[in-house]
Amino acid sequence: MIHATFIQRLFRGARLLWALGEKVREPVRFTWCDLGHLRVMDATNLSGLGLEPVLTTSELAKNKHSRTILSMVLGFAVRRGVIARNPVKETSRMKKPQHTPKALTPDQVAAIRLAARDWRTAEGRMGPKPDGQVRDLIEVMLGTATRIGETLALRKCDIDMTADPPWVHIRGTLVIQSGVGVIRQAHPKTHESNRVVAVPQFAAEVIRRRLTLIEGEDGEHLLFFTRNGKPLAPHNVRRTFRDILRNAGLEGMGITPHAFRRTGATLLANELGLQAAADVLGHTSTSKTKAHYAEPDRAVKSEPATVLQRLAPPQ
Repeated sequence: MIHATFIQRLFRGARLLWALGEKVREPVRFTWCDLGHLRVMDATNLSGLGLEPVLTTSELAKNKHSRTILSMVLGFAVRRGVIARNPVKETSRMKKPQHTPKALTPDQVAAIRLAARDWRTAEGRMGPKPDGQVRDLIEVMLGTATRIGETLALRKCDIDMTADPPWVHIRGTLVIQSGVGVIRQAHPKTHESNRVVAVPQFAAEVIRRRLTLIEGEDGEHLLFFTRNGKPLAPHNVRRTFRDILRNAGLEGMGITPHAFRRTGATLLANELGLQAAADVLGHTSTSKTKAHYAEPDRAVKSEPATVLQRLAPPQ
């Protein structure tokens, strides 16, 4: 009883900023300008305080995290009798903004390729010369429509360049393990993501060139690797990619390495249909491919008009 009473008193006077704890303040720090001044016992009507928009608008992913953590804290306060109800449960549900997949244009792809080729190669530039791995990674991602972690996890044994057509087996990805760093996970993001993808000639040429660099290594050796033979960290690749975008004049357009996957999905969907695109991307259904990856084809097609012409009045 003494312990419970002590906790209750502590919670009554604790500010939300303290109550959420050090480990979760940083991920949801954007709410503290609005919530940090409140005590738990005062946070009984977020709508009345004008704080509901903090949990229902702006950045969806961050606010979902904030909403969950705040609900846990106030739920604990309810169970301890500090407040009568959890006000987070009374706020409006967050509405996911409408999203239309956007593929890269041919001009954007060409600009990225050129900038990747010339990255840090200017005469007289100080520092180590680039090894071309990000340049090669871009080509492989474009040619396979794979996720960045899947591409970086490719090993020598996952590749057959002698087959017709050449293929890569996507059966792993990179993850960050606490206390260890970046490691290769022996399975991809989902069960359906384990797949074999045929590789077009332009990407196969890049893969063959990279295979010559590890010709004497065993089958477990990664296709993309650091000087120490470790996996390339995706966040380092993304940082280099941002530099490449800046040099290409595409900075600030929301382009990430994932754009290559959407670009491949869009081309496959338009040319071969959504099911073919879903199979290559490793999706269980075409609904996810259509909603998040394949940009709608806005081209005007003549075939529907030809069919509908059958409804014309008799001459």
